[in-house]
Amino acid sequence: MKTGVLSVIVALVFGVLLFPGSLPAQDSSDDLLFDELSADYTEGGNREDVPDPLEGWNRAVFAFNDSLYICLLQPLAKGYGKVVPREIRQGLDNIFENLRYPIRLINSLFQGKFDRAAKETGSFLLDSTVGMLGLAEVSTEFESLSSPLPEEDTGQTLGKWGVDNGFYIVWPVLGPSTLRDTFGRVGDYFLNPLTYVNPGILSTGLKAGDRINSQSFNPDEYEELKEGALDPYTAFKDGYLQYREAQVNK
Repeated sequence: MKTGVLSVIVALVFGVLLFPGSLPAQDSSDDLLFDELSADYTEGGNREDVPDPLEGWNRAVFAFNDSLYICLLQPLAKGYGKVVPREIRQGLDNIFENLRYPIRLINSLFQGKFDRAAKETGSFLLDSTVGMLGLAEVSTEFESLSSPLPEEDTGQTLGKWGVDNGFYIVWPVLGPSTLRDTFGRVGDYFLNPLTYVNPGILSTGLKAGDRINSQSFNPDEYEELKEGALDPYTAFKDGYLQYREAQVNK
């Protein structure tokens, strides 16, 4: 019983760290894209219109996720960042990024991006062996592998295949999504090696640790984006949809 309750708590922590009602967590290869979108993120911009029939629900969930992040997750990420040196956090970030190789590989293949899949495999093999499970990004020392590659996920693959966004929805704890991206997250869940770690509480804890570690690099980013918005809900929705559209069109 106690283990079950603890699993739920850890799952909540993990989920909220996906950015409550905001952009998905970015990796280093998405820095330029994120910078290009940040202005539009708070001001709105041209994008394909996605219906929002659940706006009442979505706004309520957005407010809940926002409070949970500000009151719990942001202080946690800041505290972690002060205690753990940046070099160690960067090494851990590299390891978790390396572990997401199956998600990127399978979706690259499904999208016909075979050159990208080859680079992913080369980087994974080098970083997993010489780089000690990815602790050091040895692959960046090789010119053919050093260029940053954008993330690939199941939601993007569905978009490439012509699947429409459907409607917009904000999930409790997990944050913003669309009907298409919701199904995509299910696919990513089964492609993530951490899903198969036993016991389940350890799997959930590792995923939570990944998000906390990632968030610690810029724990104020969420608030900074929110401060520039007249209507945070609308701004974050537009930003998320723009971000996902840009990823699908890469």
